[in-house]
Amino acid sequence: MKKVRYKEFFAGVVLAVAFAFPWPSLLEVDPYTDVRVISVVPTEDGVVVTANFVKKSCTFKRLEAFGTDLGQTYNLDWVNVETNPESDHGTTYDRAVGNQTLRILIKTKGAPFDTLEIRTRHSCDGTDTDRTFLKIEVPDVTIT
Repeated sequence: MKKVRYKEFFAGVVLAVAFAFPWPSLLEVDPYTDVRVISVVPTEDGVVVTANFVKKSCTFKRLEAFGTDLGQTYNLDWVNVETNPESDHGTTYDRAVGNQTLRILIKTKGAPFDTLEIRTRHSCDGTDTDRTFLKIEVPDVTIT
C-alpha cells in the first residue's frame, strides 16, 4: 500500500486555490474604462451628469440610474441631454468604440438623494456584463 504524502497534497491544494481565483477576473472584459465625471449640475427637473469614458468593443444593452436616500435605493428615470437634438440616438444606442461623453438628466422628482449611481449592462463576447458606471455624492445645492 502506498503512503499518502499529505504535505505535497496540501501544497498542491494551496497552489491550485491561489492560482484559480485570480484568473476569472483577468479574463473578464470591461465594456468601458477611464470614467471621469466632468460635472454634476442640479436643475429643477433633476441632476445633469456629464462624464467622459472610453468605450470598448462590448455591445451596449441598457443604462439604469439609481438614487439612494436614507438607506433606500430607488430606480430613477433618465433622458439624454444633447447639445444638438439631431445627435440624440435614443436610450439604447450602442456608441462607437473610443472616447465618448455621456450627458444625461437623472429625474430625481424633487427628492434629496444622497448618492446617484449609473449602472450599465453590456454584452461582451456573448456574456451579459453588469457594471457600475459611476457613483457620485449629490451636491447640497438649492435650486432657486
